[in-house]
Amino acid sequence: MTTRNDLILHLGMLKSASTFLQQRYWNRFDLNVGKPLRNKTADLDIRYENVSQELRKLQNCSLGVLSDEALLTGGVQNEIYRQRIFESLGDFSVLPVVICRKPTSLVSSAIAYFSKGLLMPNFHQTANELFMRFPKLLDFLDYEWLSSWLQVQFDNQPLMLSLNELDTLPSLLEAKFGEKARVMRAGEKLSDLERTNESSPLRRVIVRNSNEPLYRLCPEWRYLEELDSKFDSTFQA
Repeated sequence: MTTRNDLILHLGMLKSASTFLQQRYWNRFDLNVGKPLRNKTADLDIRYENVSQELRKLQNCSLGVLSDEALLTGGVQNEIYRQRIFESLGDFSVLPVVICRKPTSLVSSAIAYFSKGLLMPNFHQTANELFMRFPKLLDFLDYEWLSSWLQVQFDNQPLMLSLNELDTLPSLLEAKFGEKARVMRAGEKLSDLERTNESSPLRRVIVRNSNEPLYRLCPEWRYLEELDSKFDSTFQA
């Protein structure tokens, strides 16, 4: 019987810790597949080819990491990209990892991030179109559903952590994978490392000074608040 190599699959939720972890943590692993390596491109066909080439190197590495926020976002092209990536992981023993953020907070950040215009951002238009642009996002923000879905996809219980639990990630992975996952220095914490901002300083000032939270501009805002309640009960945030 052939032993399958282990793969940590970090499915970033838009920008929730994705870039930060990739730059400060995942890149310390021997095999790190995904952004922001040379496959950093918005062309998902090219990105898939680059990721596939990197995945072939896993045969020489007992533990690898694939981290890409495009796997839990997007419209039709992202859906196709995710399906192709998932299908290419059949030879690996996959541990899905998702860093979860309160849904209303994540959606507010997404509206700020994707709105055009520095001085006059089109927040209302972006909010109205957000779940048309990212049609699966409402499903993915139901973290109970997401956990069950990932377990079916990979026959492995996913590791679901809130942003507040980020410091526990290295020790949890070390407990599961042993020495090959020990990439942090003694006493080092993820919370001590520099964070990567999600949007420009000016955009963050505009968001803070808004009359109401940006997620309330979405037609689905009441459902988002229901998802917040589920988040609080799940993660005790």
